[in-house]
Amino acid sequence: MKTLFLYEYKPHCPWIGDFRSLEVLVQGLKKLGHEALISNDPNQIDFFDTIVLSNISTDLTPLEQILHIKNRPFSLIPFHEDFLLYTSIYRSFFAYVANALVSDNPHEAIHFLEYMPDILYYEPFAPKRNALINQSVMAKAEICIANSPSEEKLIQRSCPLAKTSTIFWTSGYVEKDAYRYSAKFIKRFNLPKKGYILQIGRIGPRKNQLATILAARDLELPLVFVATGHFPLENEYLNTCLLAAKKFRKGPTLFLTNAVEEMKENNIEVINVKEGLTTQELMSAYQNAAVYCHPAFYELPGYVYLEAAKLGTPCVASSWSTLKDYFTETMTGSYTLDNRIEYILPYDLKAIKTAILNSLDKSFSPSNHPIFQRTDLDVAKEFLGVMSDSL
Repeated sequence: MKTLFLYEYKPHCPWIGDFRSLEVLVQGLKKLGHEALISNDPNQIDFFDTIVLSNISTDLTPLEQILHIKNRPFSLIPFHEDFLLYTSIYRSFFAYVANALVSDNPHEAIHFLEYMPDILYYEPFAPKRNALINQSVMAKAEICIANSPSEEKLIQRSCPLAKTSTIFWTSGYVEKDAYRYSAKFIKRFNLPKKGYILQIGRIGPRKNQLATILAARDLELPLVFVATGHFPLENEYLNTCLLAAKKFRKGPTLFLTNAVEEMKENNIEVINVKEGLTTQELMSAYQNAAVYCHPAFYELPGYVYLEAAKLGTPCVASSWSTLKDYFTETMTGSYTLDNRIEYILPYDLKAIKTAILNSLDKSFSPSNHPIFQRTDLDVAKEFLGVMSDSL
């Protein structure tokens, strides 16, 4: 089988989870003797017998129309986020904090947000319409492949006509040899072993670095953001993060990115990591963190959570994600992982701080949970089975 995955990927952001998911699937298919390619070029369509569109965060209807003209069927890996759940309030959160920072009494404004987090619902923004725009794409796809039962329900909610199935992904970049301890990260950036709070991901409102900064404002532990592949359009958000850290953080705050100039001011430092970080350095960053804090407004499921949990790093995770599905027994509904992950509402600053403090007292070994044993071959075999059943 020759499969083309049409996906609008961004070469300057190699760590994006959905691209990694497709990359793993392609690797597995090639190991099984199939030809597979990820491309954003629709001119490749005629050279492949199976077409898979991907990611409804962009408007896929032009590609659907091209395929219709060519009389070519297609499948879909939508990466369907719950846009109705989070895309209004994450804008409200950003707006509230940005306004608070330039108000006469920013500390009082943040204290009030901590006291009454639901104040954000009184200043609503319209939710993104991505799923609505792509409803016809979901309806016409031969099969829509979700990465969890929760995502499958989202697809069916957005498009009752959609035909769906579920395939769990792997656990990101953590391979077997990553279990070996490495001090590369802390040596490179002069950080204490098990003495800093870590968050990895591009800097933007959905990833919610602001909540981490504000929740950890009274903590003296270093706070480290790894943000290689930073989107230039998010500069306003980055500047708000820098200002929030400057006004509120007691401990040092370190931004590791490759998109902005270096700077150092009081307790804030930006280091331009032009060449990015190696996979081993990323794994070392997890291994040496006291806690991994990532209160994203939505993740699907969030490779960073899976990587941290697999390596044994206590984790503060958003309850607005599909992560729990990866540790929930299908038949019984039982949660099958230990308490290395604490789930919080992404805008509840008090809950995030409490979860951080609770996590600091925890210690875990790398996990051998079955979800962490999944390989690219497992994903590829299940993909082929789903595609065969949809014919």
